[in-house]
Amino acid sequence: DYIYLKPLFVFDLKDVYANCGAIILLFYIYNRDKYKINPRKMQIIKATPQDAAEILELQHQAFQSEAALYNNHDIEPLKQTLPSIEADFENYTGLKAVYNNKILGSIKLKAEGNTCWIGRLIVSPNYQRQGIGRKLLAEAEKIFPDIHTYLLFTGSKSVHNIQLYEAVGYQK
Repeated sequence: DYIYLKPLFVFDLKDVYANCGAIILLFYIYNRDKYKINPRKMQIIKATPQDAAEILELQHQAFQSEAALYNNHDIEPLKQTLPSIEADFENYTGLKAVYNNKILGSIKLKAEGNTCWIGRLIVSPNYQRQGIGRKLLAEAEKIFPDIHTYLLFTGSKSVHNIQLYEAVGYQK
């Protein structure tokens, strides 16, 4: 098979496929480490109300996959507003994962008696599966050292979330 551009060129389709494959491979090699982080350079620190806008944007990005999974884009994390997330800082302790001055993840916590409620564990979709969620959970448990019961919720279809929580010791 060939492509004939009269009278200028004749292209063998094998060459076209090989060249396209080479271009795709080069593009992959060039971009494969674009979203990799050095875990030693990432910090988990307390979030402040000044971080609300960046956390809200990250939350909207992170929950798109959940919305698609449940075929419902009317979920609370996607509807939350900036004033609402700023108000969360009055009732919750927030942590953020920071890398190169950019927030890659966050989590919010609230202690009530002997229980700590964990909410909105989010990680940028571009940086998931690199241990950021695990580090946020581990640091969250250090905030309230006297509490031994931590509760969090996720949907039954959120298999990756459930696997993460079970891997770090949470039980259904």
